[in-house]
Amino acid sequence: MDAEYYSTLCRHHLQRYVRITTTEGKIYDGLIIDVEHQNVILAVSTYEVKGEDSRQVGFNPLRRLTFPLSLLASLFLLLFFGGAFLI
Repeated sequence: MDAEYYSTLCRHHLQRYVRITTTEGKIYDGLIIDVEHQNVILAVSTYEVKGEDSRQVGFNPLRRLTFPLSLLASLFLLLFFGGAFLI
């Protein structure tokens, strides 16, 4: 699919929680916060393990990731209760 298709799709789903798969096979879950020119911007939560005890997990602020629309392979609309829809 082309970048114009994903641009329209991402604009239609602004402020929604989605899963993006890139043409490189990487997967990202996040909130679409903007679509500009040839890029989509996601707000992605980050987690980190603190110390040697893996039970101590901390929440970091949201991080902004920018993806070229031409690298998108698929976009899923994620529901907060665990389901997903291919859009």
